Amino acid sequence: QPRRHRCWQRCAEVAAMARPCADRLRRSKNFFALVGAVVGLLFALQGALEFAGGLVDLEGMPVDFWQGCRWVAHGLMCIVVGLACFVIEAWTRLTYRWFDPAGAVAARVGLA
Repeated sequence: QPRRHRCWQRCAEVAAMARPCADRLRRSKNFFALVGAVVGLLFALQGALEFAGGLVDLEGMPVDFWQGCRWVAHGLMCIVVGLACFVIEAWTRLTYRWFDPAGAVAARVGLA
């Protein structure tokens, strides 16, 4: 019995030492998720400005078909990818405790 007691005591000591590290790790994850969400929103804003720039003649409207295709594709790509990045970051942070590890892996692969 005394041997088992020492083992549990040692486990409790190790767990107490790991708590501050786990708190720092959790705060770091939240910080980087916030940064990722902000980057996603800024990328979507870049796409919106791509459209607005052509509409208010900051860079000039596309003059031929292929320039128009590039203008539309670039603007839509930035908006869709930026919003998807924001949604995935928010989803992974807000539902972190409630979904399974396979869902977390899928979200990380989606962000990559």
